[in-house]
Amino acid sequence: MSTCQICGRIIRSKSGVIAHHGYKRLGGGWQTASCAGARNLPYEVSCDMLPPTINAIKTHIVIVEARLEEH
Repeated sequence: MSTCQICGRIIRSKSGVIAHHGYKRLGGGWQTASCAGARNLPYEVSCDMLPPTINAIKTHIVIVEARLEEH
């Protein structure tokens, strides 16, 4: 078992990479599409997915703030 770089959950990594896993939506309890950390190295081995994920989130925030401003 290893830690997913993106969601921080302990996930099986039998083949050396994190297995596909989703997460529950608040309120609904349904599993969503697989986490972005799936099929990547576990956090214990690498944190290479963190910088691009942080950048993508920052970009998303800028876009959403611009849309809110326009609204």
